[in-house]
Amino acid sequence: MLQSLRPCAMRISRRRKSWMRWLSLMRNDDPTAPYRSGRAKSWTLALYSAAGPSLLSLSSCRVYIRCYMIDSVMKDRNERQPAKIEWEGDSKEVLSSFPHDVKATLGFSLRQIQNGNGPRCSHRPMTSVGKGVWELKDGDERTWYRLMYLTRIGDTIHVLHCFEKDSRRTDRRDLEVAKARLKEIRQRLLDSI
Repeated sequence: MLQSLRPCAMRISRRRKSWMRWLSLMRNDDPTAPYRSGRAKSWTLALYSAAGPSLLSLSSCRVYIRCYMIDSVMKDRNERQPAKIEWEGDSKEVLSSFPHDVKATLGFSLRQIQNGNGPRCSHRPMTSVGKGVWELKDGDERTWYRLMYLTRIGDTIHVLHCFEKDSRRTDRRDLEVAKARLKEIRQRLLDSI
């Protein structure tokens, strides 16, 4: 019996790195990750299907996986409610006109920000527009796409401006639109106090 378990244990240790990679995807809310259930059984089955059928016979491995999943992955990450998104001006319509892949990338990154995580696409602070303004960046073979937003204030994220750009520098008109919308938001916030 021990001899039959030893090769299986070696396979388990070789696959441990891929498990950890797979678990990190599950922890980071990858939208393509399978078996998004709240039950440890489903998570365990997902790990078994990812690691292979040889693991189904090892009850000790099943216990290890279940304990690991309950301790690290099953923690309640929804302590804070997701932020609301306020679309300023025509930014939502402009974002809707972007190609599907770009919309998916920027939309998923915006969802990550909404849930208090970091964005999945390239991003940078836009200090030229104002304090707390960030830019999400994506592109395709034709042009670059940008989404400017104001960081979470209370429970709201304000999307200031969405646009396409063809050159390396951001067009002055786009910067001025974002500055004007930021000024309107600040005025509304001051008026509400």
